[in-house]
Amino acid sequence: MNIMAEILTRFEKAFEKGFKGEVESFKVWLEKQGVAPQKFRYDTITEELIARHLFINRVEELETIAEFLGFYVRERKEVFHIPVIGPSGIGKTALLHAIEFALSKLDTPLKFKYYDALTFGELDEEEEPQVFFRYLDEVKSESCDVLLIDACEKDRNIDYSLREFLRALKRFVLITSWEPQFWHILKDTIEEAIPTANQLFLKPFSGESTKQLLEKVLLVLSDGKTELPREVITKISEISEGIPGVAIRLLLKSFYEAFISEKSSVDAESVLKAASSLGILGLNEKLGKLTEIHEIILRLILQSIDPRGIRPTELVEKLGKDKATVSYHLNYLLSEGLLSVRRLGRYAFYQVKEELRPFVQLKIVQEGDFLA
Repeated sequence: MNIMAEILTRFEKAFEKGFKGEVESFKVWLEKQGVAPQKFRYDTITEELIARHLFINRVEELETIAEFLGFYVRERKEVFHIPVIGPSGIGKTALLHAIEFALSKLDTPLKFKYYDALTFGELDEEEEPQVFFRYLDEVKSESCDVLLIDACEKDRNIDYSLREFLRALKRFVLITSWEPQFWHILKDTIEEAIPTANQLFLKPFSGESTKQLLEKVLLVLSDGKTELPREVITKISEISEGIPGVAIRLLLKSFYEAFISEKSSVDAESVLKAASSLGILGLNEKLGKLTEIHEIILRLILQSIDPRGIRPTELVEKLGKDKATVSYHLNYLLSEGLLSVRRLGRYAFYQVKEELRPFVQLKIVQEGDFLA
């Protein structure tokens, strides 16, 4: 049976099913699995994991930070800056919240604040960044000992923001989180004002830690009512390569693939279909075939601070190549499924696909481009 014939056959069967009133929505199907549909979103899951303190093992990183905090309490003579670096979805936000939770349980009281750098640029009705200035007033009036600043790449003026915190506090422990390509760009500028005491690069989870994460996600989704076969958990763990954010997205997509395939529950085949749909299946082979110019283009795209992506004209300027050559390489990366393109009027903006972003970041980190 050719592809079109199969599509028509499935269309006809679906029509007959609907005509008989046998339609089952994804919401109803999830409820039959014991899953709460209102929790079936990536952001909701990650927020609840943090709110319920369901943190996964980052003991070594927490111990390193605790040592610097203890030394700060003893000396209180200088600023300690610990940048936490890792690809998207690796668990930087979770680690900062784990530190926040641990600080709240210390016998030695330390005043601390957690901020998302994305909010630093929020404007009031008069187009003034009042939110950031309110933060400055907070940390100064409370004489904070520890500042936890997440997603520093989201603030276009992060070097200015960190300098202002330094002026406000003078002595404190600063723990920041960064995607590797932005830390690579801004490291020297930041260190002119605030030297790095220690740099933590978060590695992917082990297989066992990934399985523990998935069990906790299922706990959030179903309050313990739903369990998946061991081979499903193992398959998700293997394909996600220990990247927590990818593992969660792959789990959610696997539920959906099981539903549209009219399965009674998620199985290993559903996971493979989900991985294929997300573009993860066979990705390592594609990344392994990249040439030097492809890796440079991907790095430049990742380094773009424009949330829409990067325009080909910017790549032409930065690469020193002609437009035809840049277009040729962009089309290749598009055909390999590594990029997405968004057209706004006359302009095209290219981005690394969100689901593939951590894999591409890790690939380029391994080549030594971001942490040199």
